[in-house]
Amino acid sequence: MDVPGDVSVIGVDDSLPGRLSRPKLTTITMPTAAAGRMAVDLLLDAIRPANAGQTAPPTTARLETSLVIRESTQRASSP
Repeated sequence: MDVPGDVSVIGVDDSLPGRLSRPKLTTITMPTAAAGRMAVDLLLDAIRPANAGQTAPPTTARLETSLVIRESTQRASSP
């Protein structure tokens, strides 16, 4: 199987092995430090109402990501 000739491959987190692999891995980058801070904040927001006998409301969290196109993907061909 040939990458990207037969199949395209995408990773997540822009790890060093993906940057050093052959072909270099296309990846989605995420702000991991911001994700960690957000996770702690959400956890604390959930604990506070629980300590008062209440339930925390549902929360949606979003982080901005970006696609780094490298050598492991190519445009899909027509069948």
